Amino acid sequence: MRKITKVSLILIFCIAIGVLTGFKVGDYLGNHKEEEMINSVKGEKVEVAVEAEKRINDTMLKMTNQKVLSDKKEGFIKMSAENIQEVKEAITKSTPMYVKHLGEYRMIIDRWEHGDFSQIVKEHNMLSKWKDGNDGKAYKEATPEQEKEYLLKQAKAELNK
Repeated sequence: MRKITKVSLILIFCIAIGVLTGFKVGDYLGNHKEEEMINSVKGEKVEVAVEAEKRINDTMLKMTNQKVLSDKKEGFIKMSAENIQEVKEAITKSTPMYVKHLGEYRMIIDRWEHGDFSQIVKEHNMLSKWKDGNDGKAYKEATPEQEKEYLLKQAKAELNK
């Protein structure tokens, strides 16, 4: 009887270890896949142009969507170093004669370039107001988890296109 009990306990222990290992491996692979999806998501193509305030504003507003909570979000452009640089180049080459809020755009894009998103809600709302009078007002900065969830949603939408 004792031999059967020992064998049974060892068998149960081995099964438990196998199940736990399976969960850990599955969790790792799931998280790894999510990270790959987040890194690969692109969003819309950046289409800014020198002296084109509407395009600069529209692009920057779409970039804020991943960083804020808002009842209405239209469009998505990933807040990436490459996209920030592309917008910055268009802003730098523009003049106040054609771009009314040029100084403000420069300050915003400089903050973003340095990873400062501390004013992202205010920036989103200002960009939205300049675009169409505050449609889609942001009410809170997204937490890192909410931002990750938003990026995963965008990545899945890109895969389904």
